[in-house]
Formats: sequence, C-alpha cells, structure tokens
Amino acid sequence: MQTTSYSPLLKTLFPQRTSLQPVLLVLLGSLFLGLLAQVSIILPFTPVPITGQTLGVALIGASLGRKLGFLTVITYLGEGVAGLPVFSAGGFGIAKILGPTGGYLVAFPFAAALIGFLVEKYGADRKFFPTLFSMLAGDVITLP
Repeated sequence: MQTTSYSPLLKTLFPQRTSLQPVLLVLLGSLFLGLLAQVSIILPFTPVPITGQTLGVALIGASLGRKLGFLTVITYLGEGVAGLPVFSAGGFGIAKILGPTGGYLVAFPFAAALIGFLVEKYGADRKFFPTLFSMLAGDVITLP
C-alpha cells in the first residue's frame, strides 16, 4: 500500500529549509493570528465575540502543516498568557484562558494540527470540497 503525502503551501513555496525559517514562520503566523483576533464582533447575548481567530487558525493549519501550525497557535497562546494584547476584545493573561472564551482558545492548536494533518495526508487544500471539509473539521474541534 503506497501512501501519498502532500506539502503544505509554505513548504511548496519555500522548498529550501533553513534553520531560521520555521522560527520566522511561527512568529509571523502568531502575529497574523493576533491581528485577526482584533476583528471582533461583540454580541449582546453572549460573552464570546465572533472573531477572525477561527479563520486565522484554519489558514495557519492549512498553510504551515500540522507541526508548525500547532506550534504557531501555541506561541500565540503563550504571547497572550504572557500579557501581550493579542486576544480579542483587549483581553490578555491567564484570565482569558480561564474565562468564557478559554475553551475556544485551548482548542485552537488542535484544530490547526488537524487541518494541517488533512492537508499533508490527503492534499485537502488542493480542491474546493476537501478544503471546505478540512476547515469544517477544524471548526468541529473549536466550536462546541
């Protein structure tokens, strides 16, 4: 039985790996996720806003793959816990992880890893419906 593996987008675009490249990708990805978190729609009936974070997690998982996607989102969470204002609605620190949005935040690295896995294993970013399925699978992990 032959297994086919696919490269995520950034490995395809930058096939020559340097030792600094993964570090830069993780830092740029966490910055990207922090910027998308600032896109926030506060809803009056829930303490959990609609944010761009879910989109960011999906794009990071699909473009970086399972390992770097997971590390990128973990880095983002670490930045927020350390006190950087990267979370939505201006929140930061461990209180944000322990608050009403904490379950979403904790699930984000696993969603990125799942999407990255589907991309690497099945080429889920190559066609519309497999991409849609992989993004929905990540949302199932993130959204209760």
